[in-house]
Amino acid sequence: MPQPDEPVSAPGLEAFLDEPTDDLSHWAWLWEGDHTFPVASHRAGLGGRMIVAFKRLLRPFVRAPQADLWERQRVFNQILIAHLSEIHSSLTSLAGDIDTIGKDLHQVQKEILGDMREIQRDINGNVRDLSQNLDDFQRKGMVDVMRHTDALFSRLDQKLDRVRRQARNAVEKGTPPESRGER
Repeated sequence: MPQPDEPVSAPGLEAFLDEPTDDLSHWAWLWEGDHTFPVASHRAGLGGRMIVAFKRLLRPFVRAPQADLWERQRVFNQILIAHLSEIHSSLTSLAGDIDTIGKDLHQVQKEILGDMREIQRDINGNVRDLSQNLDDFQRKGMVDVMRHTDALFSRLDQKLDRVRRQARNAVEKGTPPESRGER
């Protein structure tokens, strides 16, 4: 659609006859200029030419009584074309906006996919690190626990040995160890 400042080029009446144009600016030109279609007949030869001549003679007599109806139709069509032009402009702008949004959405989708891959790499690395740390902890921790357990069993054995000695000494002497102040 041409902008309001741009002059509309005259398309010619041929654009409307066989297969009408779908260009709104051409229809605006037709209705603003109140251009009339040529009188024609589908018949060929002398009969067709006579029908055309008869139609041309009758046209002023038919058109004059319908002038007010014709004017109302012309004004209605101009208003309708103006509204259709506005809708067309809005839709064109909206289509551009949708295209831009689609491109932006595609870019955001690519960025999210890249971020998700990066997060997955980080998670995989963290899982590997945690697995390694767990293995290290199990290896080193179990060694520490076994040493500690061995130390506890060793002390327990020492205490049991001492208690056995005390009990044996007490039995040999006939006095309980508590009365002698031993523990």
